[in-house]
Amino acid sequence: MKDQKLQTISKARFILIRNLILACLISVLFWLLLYSVLSPLQNMTEPLARLIFALKCWGIATLFCLILGIEAVAYERLGSSLISALGDGESLRLRINQRYLQQTIEQMLVFVPGLLMLAIYCDTGETMRLVEVATIMWMGARFVFWLNYHQDIQGGVPGMIGMLQNSIILLYGCARFSYDLWGMTGAILMVSLFICMKLYLLGINKI
Repeated sequence: MKDQKLQTISKARFILIRNLILACLISVLFWLLLYSVLSPLQNMTEPLARLIFALKCWGIATLFCLILGIEAVAYERLGSSLISALGDGESLRLRINQRYLQQTIEQMLVFVPGLLMLAIYCDTGETMRLVEVATIMWMGARFVFWLNYHQDIQGGVPGMIGMLQNSIILLYGCARFSYDLWGMTGAILMVSLFICMKLYLLGINKI
């Protein structure tokens, strides 16, 4: 019985990793496509202008990904017996919307500082397209995750892609900041420390 359970877990993990690799490849293609299609931004030589642009992107992402999630939960409660926050009998759709909302808030805490740091270090109108692409791709990942989650509660790959993107961008920003402070040695040490801690977390969870 235990062996059968382990086989089921291993199979599910294999499918998840396979789908994640495929989703990563598709995401890279979309990144390249969007970067080539979008026009370079004007008047982006000043850091303040780039930060303001990133803040505007944050606002759009909040409007479509966070506000709609809040309203989905609120309308679900308003149209049912769960109008009281202490009510029982939550529907599956409500639990999914709540999970989406919670994870969107969690991911936004990583998305926003990464986006701001990316804007700081993208010092030309051409490279500032990366801020646009990062915003569009993260929003797209959140929507695909939300829709897919309603169809299959095991379909969390789009959410993982969004978090992976956020982590890479934030890691890049922190590496650049470490480089500014301590040069290449500082950047390498910071990235190495992060990777070691990540590998440790994977190891203790036997992944």
